[in-house]
Amino acid sequence: MMEARGTITPATVSSPVINMCYFPMLTGSIRGPLYENTSMIVGSDIFCNIMWLHFGKNSVIRERLPRMVDNIQQFYLKDSGIDEMVCSHDECYGAYSQLAPAFGIEVPFKVVHLFEYLSNKLDELKDQITPIGAKVVYQRPCSNRLIPETRHWVDDIFQNALCCGGGGGNVFTDIIGSGADTSARARVREAVRTGAQVLGVACPQCAVMFEDALKVENLEGQLEVKEISEIVNERIA
Repeated sequence: MMEARGTITPATVSSPVINMCYFPMLTGSIRGPLYENTSMIVGSDIFCNIMWLHFGKNSVIRERLPRMVDNIQQFYLKDSGIDEMVCSHDECYGAYSQLAPAFGIEVPFKVVHLFEYLSNKLDELKDQITPIGAKVVYQRPCSNRLIPETRHWVDDIFQNALCCGGGGGNVFTDIIGSGADTSARARVREAVRTGAQVLGVACPQCAVMFEDALKVENLEGQLEVKEISEIVNERIA
């Protein structure tokens, strides 16, 4: 499941390069002043495979990760003269910055967390930032536990992450079902109780799970799920 398909083709990219992993549904959030002149890469052939941690199958990650690293380097970065890549998802950043070294896998490029990239861009565009005018709560992805060094990029987050329920591929299989006590439904109810109008996410699985939960809970008019890049982009005049 989720193996590289061997359909990748070489492409010239320009810096900064944003790795969208295996989530083409989120490429629409990479737009506006924050992402001018960026390149995106996405697909099964660069899928980090950290989802296998949820199944306790680290061996699958160890087996597949070298190919993903090589695909990124050989098909995109090397011939484009680029040695840095921005990871849009915690799991990708954790794969290349933490698991690869732990497995003895060399990563020939530097990885940058999306929040670090956004923070730097906001510094550049600080004169264009406008107030959001809404209360926003942030869902820290469960995979953020792999990279605690990135947490300072978000000032006010949940201290104890509760998985949205989509981890381990459940976003596709719905193995755990959709009862009232599932993580996603409990989380959106909690968000509404805080008085928030927006639930910010940094994970595509969280976005899917929470949007579905809002429908089931009949809370669509009270809370909106938005990817962090969307929220930030909307505040740039």
